[in-house]
Amino acid sequence: MYRRSLLKSLWIGVALLLTSAAFASATSPQLQYHVEIGNLAQKTLHIQLKLTAPPADKTAFEIPAWTPGYYQILHYEKKIANLSAKDDKKNPLTLTHPTPRRWEVSNPNHVSSLNVEYDLTADDSGYGFFGSSLLPNTGYINGASAFLYPAEYKEAKISLTMSLPTGWQVATGLDTASQRAKSHSTFSFQAENYDQFIDCPIQFGKFDTFHFTVSRTPFQCVLVGDHKVNTPQFQKNLTTVALEAEKILGRFPFKRYVFLFHCGGGGFG
Repeated sequence: MYRRSLLKSLWIGVALLLTSAAFASATSPQLQYHVEIGNLAQKTLHIQLKLTAPPADKTAFEIPAWTPGYYQILHYEKKIANLSAKDDKKNPLTLTHPTPRRWEVSNPNHVSSLNVEYDLTADDSGYGFFGSSLLPNTGYINGASAFLYPAEYKEAKISLTMSLPTGWQVATGLDTASQRAKSHSTFSFQAENYDQFIDCPIQFGKFDTFHFTVSRTPFQCVLVGDHKVNTPQFQKNLTTVALEAEKILGRFPFKRYVFLFHCGGGGFG
């Protein structure tokens, strides 16, 4: 009798844990970004952001004033235009812009899903560095310059999809999403939170690339623009750099690493 009661209690405990985990997963805030070419001639990207989170009367979205590795005040808000917000039934929501870097969306019906979309002018010099760039055959996104975030949900898990012209490719340090892409021109990635998300620049379009491994860690080298790189020698040089970094750090603090080189084009390389 005692054994049956114990087993029953264990089963109830397991069921409660699974239910709690499923509920937590279903209610945890999530951010879904989608990027596509807006107008290639005008160098604009169209960005959609869906926030699934506990209902609130008002949700604030912001753009950073800095970028990882370059801690000076930057004005990314000047590149954002045509911002709008809708609920999960595509009804327009009231949007205010109280400060240059902050937009507030009213949610009178307390829906749990908000949709924000806007155009981003990607006209950073050269192939892009501090900002984002869109050229006829290639593009670059510095996440801090491009992606709004909900001020209260920076720790929410993030997914990103990119719909690009046929023949274009994507290189980034972001993890590839587990689900398969819908087509060869759609790419999917994921991040644990916003800070990780914007710490991984995104190169897309047409470029040269090669892969190699150092201490069982995969590396990728991306070469954008005209170049005359001796690939075997360059790979050897990058391997030397990686090994020296490993000596200093003790071990690589990442699962994979992407080197991005902008060759020519002006701006930073």
